Amino acid sequence: FETHLSLLAGPVISDNKLIVTGDDSALYILDRNNGKVLQRISVSNDILAKPFVYAGKIYVKTITGVVYCIDLKTGHKDWKYEHSTTEIILKASSSPVYYQNSILVGFSDGSIVGLEPLKGHPVFQQHISYARGVSEVERLNDVDTNPLIDQDRLYIASYQGEVGAYSILQSEFLWKRKASTYHDLAFIGSTLVLVSSSDSIWAYHKSDGQVLWTQKGLNARGLTAPVIWHGQIWVGDRLGTLHGISPSSGQFIGQLQLPGSIVSSPLIDGDVCYVLTTNGQIHRLSLRN
Repeated sequence: FETHLSLLAGPVISDNKLIVTGDDSALYILDRNNGKVLQRISVSNDILAKPFVYAGKIYVKTITGVVYCIDLKTGHKDWKYEHSTTEIILKASSSPVYYQNSILVGFSDGSIVGLEPLKGHPVFQQHISYARGVSEVERLNDVDTNPLIDQDRLYIASYQGEVGAYSILQSEFLWKRKASTYHDLAFIGSTLVLVSSSDSIWAYHKSDGQVLWTQKGLNARGLTAPVIWHGQIWVGDRLGTLHGISPSSGQFIGQLQLPGSIVSSPLIDGDVCYVLTTNGQIHRLSLRN
């Protein structure tokens, strides 16, 4: 269906509603069946990452590092948390995630902060990477990926920094590899999948960080974060193409062309894949053998 909105991120599904963000510094709650706008909630700046929903609350982070907790039913802003940002930031952002009674959020100074879900008080902070270089551009090290959680491990990556597995219990990294990304990571089995800032796709063994394969055939295509659908890796690009990739070899297994650019990673809901394109359309896809 057509939303008639200029969209930046989403969709996220909760309580038969679609949650998206617009380029007018606003969060939109839509009817899942017809795309009708149910609520519009304004925030301080653009939201470039998918909203996160937990226990009836929507958690979002603006590009300038302000985190909001918004009630899904009423649209009321319960609290906001402001984190200082660097002078130059990437036009990319990570979504909040939930872990052990905390909302984890990555920021442009290379840190992850854990916030108390009901009040927004900080309860945890860890630097994932540190700025290097002389110029402001060289020193960019934004944490723009959502932490992936596996038992007590956080898998996290940063721009012009590293990808690695961090043990919360031991308060240290178990492994690190040099990497640069502003996309979310993905798991499939024992494989960790990363789309780099140059649009190469990397597969690592999640236990020790061993590189399993790389796919460089989509360089400079403006890829989205990877998602797992029907046991395969899928990424979209700014030309409107959805690419399927084998998780075992990194080879292409299929493509689908859509109108408009794909700038937000697809949403997987069971057997269905939702893809948001910049022309305001949300595509509902199913995969046939």
